Formats: sequence, structure tokens, C-alpha cells
Amino acid sequence: MKINNNGFTLSELMMALAILGILTATAAPSIAKSIPHYRLRGAARDLMCQFHQAKAVAARTGENVAIVFSPDPVNRYEIFLDNGDGPGGEAGDRIRNGSELVVATVGMPQGIVIHETKFGGVDGLSTGYGPRGLPLTLGHAGLRIEGGDAMALRLVLSIAGRLRLEAGEG
Repeated sequence: MKINNNGFTLSELMMALAILGILTATAAPSIAKSIPHYRLRGAARDLMCQFHQAKAVAARTGENVAIVFSPDPVNRYEIFLDNGDGPGGEAGDRIRNGSELVVATVGMPQGIVIHETKFGGVDGLSTGYGPRGLPLTLGHAGLRIEGGDAMALRLVLSIAGRLRLEAGEG
């Protein structure tokens, strides 16, 4: 008579769990350390997507679309049609006035800050796109992780309206 032994013994199961525990304990710190970097990259990609949306709205409507940054402590940006609609509205000034339509208002995720914006113009805090899809001003917006981590990314807007991400200064 043959006995079927197609299972694990308790000692084999305990050994497998011990190895799994050791692997988890060694990998967890490096995974936890990389999470803020992924959050920063995600916020930068979201900002890039919003720039693309602003460009598309400008082309679709035939109007200027402004992107105005409010850095730390407000830490958000706003995208709106800069067409001068309504009483008191002035087209092309990159200031939301009158009844200009807001396309998006986006706050940065917790722990990610807008630490610099350097676009052309008086304040350096605004840019946008004209009806042909070309930028109203050139420059860059910098995002960084809040606190002691020195990682930062910069979103650069070229003369042709092309966006690219590059390493920034923390």
C-alpha cells in the first residue's frame, strides 16, 4: 500500500514564512523611501497634463488660455480663458477678471510644493497658450518635496510650446 505525501510539512511551511519575513523586512525601507519620489513625479505629470489641456482649450476656442501659479503657501494653480468676458474683464492680461471661464483650479498634493515659477512677464507667475497653440510666455515651474528631501523637478516650456521634465534644484 502506497501513501500519498503531496503536501508540506509544518517545518517546511515555517521555513518558507521565515524567508518571506526576512525579504519583506529588508525591502520595506527602500520602498517607503521611494514613495515621495513617485508622488513628486505624479504631481509633475499631472501638471504636464494640465498644460496640454490648456493648449487644447486654446486651440478649440480660439481664445488665450492663461495658467497662473500661486506658490507656497497657497500652493495651487488656475487655468482660465483669458478673453475679457463680462464687465471689468480685460483680455490677454493673464489675470482672471470679469466673468472669464475657469477651466481648472488645481491644488498640489500634500508634501509637494511649487517652489518657483520663472515665466516671462512682470511677475513670472503666469503663462498660457494662444489660439495657435504657442505659449504666451516661456519659462519653467519647479516642484519639490517638502521637508528634508532634496528631490525637485522642473517643468520647462519651450518657445514651440513643448514641455519637458528635468531634474530641478531642491
